[in-house]
Amino acid sequence: MAGMAETATDGQLRHASVLFSGIHNSSALSAQLHASEMAELFAQYHSQASQAIVEHGGAHLQFTGDGLVAVFTDTHESANPPGARQAIAAALALTLAAHECRSWLAQRFPARDLGPFAIGVGLHCGSITLYRLGVAHNSQVVPIGETVNIAVRLQAATRELGWSLAASKAVLTRAGNGIQTGAQTVLAIKGAKAVALMLEALEVTGLAISAGDKAHGMKIGTALTTNAEMSARLAQVALGSRLKSLKAPSFDLDAVPVRLNGYRIVRKIGSGGMTEVYLAERQSDGLSVVLKILHSSAKNAAEQLLPFIQEYALLSKISHPHVVRIHDQGFTDDHIYIAMEYFERGDLRQLFGREMTQKRVLGIIKEVASALDAIHKEGIIHRDIKPENIMQRADGSIALADFGIAQSMQPTQDTDFMPEYGSGAVGTPYYMSPEQASGQAATAQSDLYSLGVMMFEMLTGKRPFVADSLALLLEAHRHAQTPALPAAHAHLQGIAAKLMHKTPALRYASAQDLMADIDRLNPQA
Repeated sequence: MAGMAETATDGQLRHASVLFSGIHNSSALSAQLHASEMAELFAQYHSQASQAIVEHGGAHLQFTGDGLVAVFTDTHESANPPGARQAIAAALALTLAAHECRSWLAQRFPARDLGPFAIGVGLHCGSITLYRLGVAHNSQVVPIGETVNIAVRLQAATRELGWSLAASKAVLTRAGNGIQTGAQTVLAIKGAKAVALMLEALEVTGLAISAGDKAHGMKIGTALTTNAEMSARLAQVALGSRLKSLKAPSFDLDAVPVRLNGYRIVRKIGSGGMTEVYLAERQSDGLSVVLKILHSSAKNAAEQLLPFIQEYALLSKISHPHVVRIHDQGFTDDHIYIAMEYFERGDLRQLFGREMTQKRVLGIIKEVASALDAIHKEGIIHRDIKPENIMQRADGSIALADFGIAQSMQPTQDTDFMPEYGSGAVGTPYYMSPEQASGQAATAQSDLYSLGVMMFEMLTGKRPFVADSLALLLEAHRHAQTPALPAAHAHLQGIAAKLMHKTPALRYASAQDLMADIDRLNPQA
């Protein structure tokens, strides 16, 4: 039958890494842009995405609407980076392309108030089949198979998880050393014959480039910086409690999978691992709260139970105006939950910019320091001080939140129920103390170091230490000198330098001492 497309098997690859990327908010953007404008946006992004894929050795690149798929294979030359490593590098490069498209959108449509341009990437490796579709002179090779399907499902999961890049453990194992990862979870993915595959997935946040990588043209550049920003932005979309998505009217109440006596579930605002997070209303008084729920009947729930209970146990000790309020903890036959304070105005990051006057910065630092003073006196180290964990109340005050990786300094009768932490670094790399960067135990002075990094960023609009790889960033925390503050803030250099001293013993002995120093230099702060 002349004119009909011919289909022929082009070949099979026993092992390849598949990258699938999609635009998270293309539907929202298409509702605000005309068809011609969406075509212009896609052309802008596809051009940059294609370059990122090709530069990192990708093949069989296909665009499917707002998604793209590419294949990365190992070469016969042992000196070349594995295909999985090139796929990770390409995925990170895509986040740079998305970052540039976000800037392009803002400049092209300055008055539209468009949402952020956000992508998610899924990576998996295994065998694939290459099919040649079309007639001889107008054909293309398309990858198909279970490996491609899993990459697609990993990409779909990034929206719910709030990740930029989700990779299967198989990809990371094959990619070699130097892959920076964040959170991890287990996903149930429906495979062939409707059999559910339990897949371990990890969030990829960066890649340390080796000399061999550079020799073969791998270009990460500022991917560490940009990908961290993308992850934060996507987490805000998924967790909603910090952005406008909390107010979205499209939530289907019938889809809520939990019911808790005493609370009316408003909407789901996030999930991760075995926990889910909901915005809810306390029925007794109409108070808006955030419900963090662990499904006690779920597989591996016992492993999640200990840190879940620990977070409540630590916070229940604290009653302080600048620490997140915990309203309740409860147990049902199916759920364990914590009801905590809801912050409609979002986190401190939303204030960065013109509102960050010196007086405002010092006021915030004093409020965070007072919170640290309170938790340190209770023997608690936060271990992850950063703007995203400092929340804004409606009255303009702030509260220290997210004690998920906090740790008690004092042994108690409940020690046996506390999770053990490995010797690896714990915290967020841009705000991590030298001792945390070295995998050593954190102390109260570690929290003060992170507060110093945050203070520097608020005063200057930039972080004191940035780098092209995680290894170089941690090295800067361990050894680089604290940069000079601008002239307008020069009188605060001593405070910044003491907060960020490389030796913990030479930092402030306590958060209270820091507050006293601020009052001495700036009595009106």
